[in-house]
Amino acid sequence: MRSALVTGASTGIGRATALRLDAGGWRVFAGVRREADADSLVEAGSERLTPLILDVTDPGQIAAAAELIAGESSGGLD
Repeated sequence: MRSALVTGASTGIGRATALRLDAGGWRVFAGVRREADADSLVEAGSERLTPLILDVTDPGQIAAAAELIAGESSGGLD
C-alpha cells in the first residue's frame, strides 16, 4: 500500500488531499495541530488514515512523526 504524509490536514486543501488519498486506497498520515481536528479526520476517513499532532516548526514533533511513520508504514513514504 502506498503511503503519504500530508501536513496542514486540519482544513482546506490539506484536509481535502488527505481524505482524497485515503479514499484512493493510500495509507495517509495527516498532520494536524489540534486534537479536535484529528478526531474530525478519524470520523471522515477510513482505518488507513492516521492523524498525528504535528507542528512543522517543532523539531521534537517532527522527530516523533518520523518515528511513528517509520514504525507503521512498510517501506516509508511514497
